[in-house]
Amino acid sequence: MKLEELKMYPAPVSDAVFLGKIKSNMWIEKIDFTDQFWNCLAEICGKKLIESKDNSVVFVEVFSSGLKLEIKVSI
Repeated sequence: MKLEELKMYPAPVSDAVFLGKIKSNMWIEKIDFTDQFWNCLAEICGKKLIESKDNSVVFVEVFSSGLKLEIKVSI
């Protein structure tokens, strides 16, 4: 799964939001903003901490709207 290929969609029957792809009118590679999302984020952060051999990692994303998201992870 490549995150850059996923798009954000509203869930069809709730207020939830998720990332995913549509293929043949079916959702594939879907990540809900629930426990699944937080578990994925924790795994990514853990891998980046191991790769960096440092005590902290900062993820920064600036969106076209000007919104800036910054996630700081440390041990």
